[in-house]
Parts: sequence; C-alpha cells; structure tokens
Amino acid sequence: MNLRSFIEENQDELTLISGAKFGDRQCIKELFERYEPLVKKQWHNNKICTYDYDDWRQEAWITMMRVVSQYHADTMVRFCWFYKRALINRARDLYRSQSASKRIPSEITSSISEAEEQYLYERGTYGEPGKVVMVRERFHQLLASCSQLEAEVFILWIHGYAINEIAVKVECQPNQATAALARARKKARDLAE
Repeated sequence: MNLRSFIEENQDELTLISGAKFGDRQCIKELFERYEPLVKKQWHNNKICTYDYDDWRQEAWITMMRVVSQYHADTMVRFCWFYKRALINRARDLYRSQSASKRIPSEITSSISEAEEQYLYERGTYGEPGKVVMVRERFHQLLASCSQLEAEVFILWIHGYAINEIAVKVECQPNQATAALARARKKARDLAE
C-alpha cells in the first residue's frame, strides 16, 4: 500500500485528525467518540485500580490530544493503532506512579507520642476534635453501607495496597477487587455530598 491509497482509504479519519490538530472542537469530539469503545476496552483490560471510568476517560482525552499532535499520516500507521498503544502506555505509567507513591519505607514511618500529638493539636495541624469525630462517623457510615468485600478492599486501598495485592489478600480476582473499590469509592463520594 502506498501513501496515496492509505490517505484515500482513511480520508474521513485524517480530516478529523487535521481538524483536531488545529483545535476544532467538533473534530476533537467526533474523533474521541469514534474511539470511546477502545477507551472503555483499555480501561477494562488494564484495570486502572484507583481510576473510575470518568477519570480514565479524562486521561484518555488528554492522551488523544497528545497523540493527535504527534500523529503523521506519512508513517502509514492507522491512527487507531497509534492511539491504542498510547493508551496502553498511559495506563502503565499511571499504574507505575500509583505503585511508586504507595511504597513508603518502614524506616521513615513511626507512631507519634502523646506529647507529639498534643503539639500537633495545639498548632492546628491535627484537626479539631469535632471534625475528627465527624470524619470517623462518616467513615463508619461508609463501611456500614458497603458489603464485606467492598469494605475490605476499600480499607486495604486507603492503606496503600495495589489492586493486585488487595485481590490476593481478600482472595478474589483483580477485576472483582477493582469493581468493589469502584462501588466503595462511589458510596464515599455520595456520603461526602
């Protein structure tokens, strides 16, 4: 296949990509809608553990804008393959950054003494007792509204475990742990409103 036949075969898509490069919002929207099934598939396949679909969709939108600016038809690579690879790479980057931020060396963590706790409270860093009680009550309400699996997954997640580690600890599949976490996070957002 030569460049001319490649361009003729992909004319509609290349027109949208050109428009998107120049900031045409309608072209950007149409191009993203065309590839939204791919975005959903990559979200399901890559199990972005702490990302709701809306968060992943936003990441995919940003990735598309980056990819559109880098894409050149003269390479004769279809845009869908280029975008799919970029989504896979972005999912891996997000997973790596989440995993790295959750690894806190035990030598830099320690419990605080009563005197240190009092010092933090007096400086206003620790939080007002009323707010602390309110947060604890909401947390207990959240756990009461969750199933046992959702509660266990959520607690492990807030303690910094990755979704694969959580799945092993609660003895379920990673996709079940991801779904349970998504449901628990939704319930937490609903309680916060």
